[in-house]
Amino acid sequence: MNITQPSRVTFWRFILGVSAVLPFLSIWQAITIGLDLGIDIPTRPSWVGLIAGFLLLGLLPLLAWTLTWSRHRERILAFAESPERIADTFRWL
Repeated sequence: MNITQPSRVTFWRFILGVSAVLPFLSIWQAITIGLDLGIDIPTRPSWVGLIAGFLLLGLLPLLAWTLTWSRHRERILAFAESPERIADTFRWL
């Protein structure tokens, strides 16, 4: 049985796609819980901050996912893989 490894771009598109969807599901769940608890979400700064944080966590990977189809795809993927190279750069860590 041979297992075919996905290409580097396919792997990162999958990871970024899943990472982009999950925060939006969290927003939906947070709004549902807030409504069930009778909370008026737009008037609560903590709830607005929570939703804004999840929105930011969803938009960043979505932006990176869309940029993987641009001609700058290698730069985006190199940036996504940069934590892997930190150990080589800083051997004293």
